[in-house]
Amino acid sequence: MLVLAADDPLAIEATQAVQAGDLDRLAQLLEDNRALATARIGVWPDGMSRTLLHAARRSEATEVVDWLLAQGARSADSQNRSRAPRG
Repeated sequence: MLVLAADDPLAIEATQAVQAGDLDRLAQLLEDNRALATARIGVWPDGMSRTLLHAARRSEATEVVDWLLAQGARSADSQNRSRAPRG
């Protein structure tokens, strides 16, 4: 599983694309790195991290949420301690 620091340039660019609803840019980023669809971003001392799906749901970007799910993003990952994104 890909884990990116919150300040990693790829994490920043992908999160900004999600927040802007820029599906074209997201498609380019995932074409270059398929693992980004399920990547964990920003692991904090309490062990929590987020995904692009979390960012999309937080931004209420339903089109992006649907697209990320179609790309393999999971709404919950039982293998880590993060909470599932809320809809």
